[in-house]
Amino acid sequence: MSKITPLTIQQIEYVVHSIARETMSWSEPIPEFATRFPYKLESCLAVPFQTFNKRLYGGLTAKAAILSAH
Repeated sequence: MSKITPLTIQQIEYVVHSIARETMSWSEPIPEFATRFPYKLESCLAVPFQTFNKRLYGGLTAKAAILSAH
């Protein structure tokens, strides 16, 4: 079994910007995420991995569900 390497913030921002560029119906520039919402992305991505004496969100489905709520 191979070890899963987590994505970096830069990789996630790249994917999000790529999807936005492909699906946008207008041609305005996309501002850098950090300039509009400092540390919001990092905060949202940390939520599924929170613990309180145990993992709060166990399994992929629970982690994806809490991400979609943010």
